[in-house]
Order: sequence, then C-alpha cells, then structure tokens
Amino acid sequence: MKNYSLAAILALALFSQAAAAAAQGTDWRTALNFGVLSEKKQDGVTTKPGMPAGFEAARALGDRLELGLAYTYAEVNYETALGDTSFFNHFIQVFAAYKLDSLVKGLYAGPQIGFVSRSWDKSGENLGFDCLSAGARAGYDRFFTERLSLGVQVQFVYAGGEEKTIKNNNSSVTYSVNDTHYTLGLLTLGYRF
Repeated sequence: MKNYSLAAILALALFSQAAAAAAQGTDWRTALNFGVLSEKKQDGVTTKPGMPAGFEAARALGDRLELGLAYTYAEVNYETALGDTSFFNHFIQVFAAYKLDSLVKGLYAGPQIGFVSRSWDKSGENLGFDCLSAGARAGYDRFFTERLSLGVQVQFVYAGGEEKTIKNNNSSVTYSVNDTHYTLGLLTLGYRF
C-alpha cells in the first residue's frame, strides 16, 4: 500500500507542476504508457513477461533536451521448482531525453537513473527490496495535433541486488534478490503543455 500512496503523491505533484508551468507558458510533456516487460533469465527460473503501465512528466530545457520523472508498475511471475512467485515492481526513474530530430523527427534517446522497488508476499509477509537502478531509453513520438502524440518507447533498466534479514522471536531469516536486467517495450500517449 505504501508504494501505491507514493505513486499517487508523485502523480499529483507532477501533474500540478505541469499545470502551473502551462499557465506560465513553460514547455511540459506528460504521458501515460503501457506495454510488455521482460526480465533477464536466471538459473532454475522461468520468467513470464509482465505488463507494465505508468506515467511520466518532463520539462523542456531548450530546444533539444528535456528532463523528467517516470513511474511504472509491473507484476512479473516466476516459475521455479519450489513453486510460483509473483514480484510487484515499482520503477521510479529520473531521465534525460535528447531530441534527435536531425535524424528522424520525433526520435529521442537518453539515460535514466532511480530505483526499483521489488516486493512479494512470502508466507503472508510482504517483503520489499529497494534496489538502485540505471539504464537508457529511446523512443519515437508522432504528433497528431499540436499537443497530442502517440509513440513507442524502449527502456533498458539494470537493477542491483539486495538482501534483507527478517527477525521473528529468536530466529532470523535472510532473503535476497539478485541483480537483474529489464527490457520494457511501451506505447505512450502524450500531451504537451
């Protein structure tokens, strides 16, 4: 529940900033996105593709560069010899996008950093791992009106590993997640203020 509250607060802050910027004539872009997520193969684990969905907001800095913040949620299912497990992943990324209009109008690419909150329910107890992440994004936006666009975006995200020790009475159990790579293919619906 904590992650959903954080996402709601983040969305409200981003969209209120964009609305305030629009009133001042500042160039902002917001977008909703959804698509397919795949994760790096791991030994003894079959990973099923997830279906990410999220939003982002970015502010133009000059004619070619924009900086922004993105949130994406995706559930990923794993099949192992010990049974099935679902991870609930929350991606929060700060990104830069450099417009490559000189190559193809609407094309952009850039780096992103942030963290991925990976959690799952283990024996009724929710375990969460907040892992640092870094990666890159590239995409293409096609404007159908002066402000409305439809596009495609690919993100490559590396998330570090983490371990956590849970203490219960006189015993403790250590859980861990390995570092991993995600690839996200997204459709985006954008609006420029």
